[in-house]
Amino acid sequence: MSTFLYENFLEDKQEYVALRSFWIRQLAAALPPGEVCQPYANDKYADGELFFDGNPIASVICWRALRAVRIVQESPAGLGEIYTSWASAITLQRPDQPVPIAVDEKVIALTLTERTLERALKEIRGWLLKDETAH
Repeated sequence: MSTFLYENFLEDKQEYVALRSFWIRQLAAALPPGEVCQPYANDKYADGELFFDGNPIASVICWRALRAVRIVQESPAGLGEIYTSWASAITLQRPDQPVPIAVDEKVIALTLTERTLERALKEIRGWLLKDETAH
């Protein structure tokens, strides 16, 4: 049986904030050397309050590589251990550009265990380094 990490993040706002910080640190550590960590997916209402729904729990864009990662974390209640990922083309507004830019996005949806975390980090590093074999 899997041991879930941050299992109650959807019910406990403090746990949610801790989990969000955890993912932000993990994504920052996975970035290529010299790359700036910048979130791109909206996770807050207009008043600044977090959505508290796990989609996204965290995101990062690497402008030099034109690659992005969005983490969607699901509650393990009723689901058990899950992991899926896919790539899609999106358009983002780069702060220093007048027009939106096409970016390749990797979305990883999971319930968080040590095993799914390890798999996600391997896939994230490969994606950001453009290593298509890192799945």
